[in-house]
Amino acid sequence: MGNSRESIISSAIDLIYQYGYQKASIREICQNVGITQASLYYYFKNKEEILFEIIEVSSSKIFLLLKSCLSGDRDPIEKLKNAFQQHINAVEKNRKEAKIIIEDKRFLTPEIKELIKQKEKAIYNLYKNYLKEMQDLKIIKACNLSVATYAILAIINWHYHWYNPKGPLSINEIAKQNISFIFRGLLEMEK
Repeated sequence: MGNSRESIISSAIDLIYQYGYQKASIREICQNVGITQASLYYYFKNKEEILFEIIEVSSSKIFLLLKSCLSGDRDPIEKLKNAFQQHINAVEKNRKEAKIIIEDKRFLTPEIKELIKQKEKAIYNLYKNYLKEMQDLKIIKACNLSVATYAILAIINWHYHWYNPKGPLSINEIAKQNISFIFRGLLEMEK
């Protein structure tokens, strides 16, 4: 079944998404892949290492995507809108991983959790630093950038929980509305 490491990760993503980290078993992961537990331990030390890999790889992809969106010489507002759109699309495309990142990272040991927090902080800082640049250029209003950044991340990351692809709105329509809400808050002066 292809690359066993990738197959193990894929099986683990499916099972952790469906049952949660604590209920997804190594035995079930192995059964889905068609390998023995001894074979799994050739690739991963334990279930926590599998969880870490899922979160780390997914977070790294988001970081690189956002870094790419926020670089270049395009209009600053368009770059930020594109970052929001791409981030929302990535959360929807990788809904299982998004749920695992948000809900299951709490099961990591403190040392491993700290590595994930560093990745989360890097994503947070990409947005916050970009908003600071926009604020310095007077493109967005004066506001607490920590609050603005956390609000943006909450809006974007929570899609996995409530968005229904079979519902009346596409993910692009949802993204467009959310981007509009975010920018009204950033651009318009308070009354």
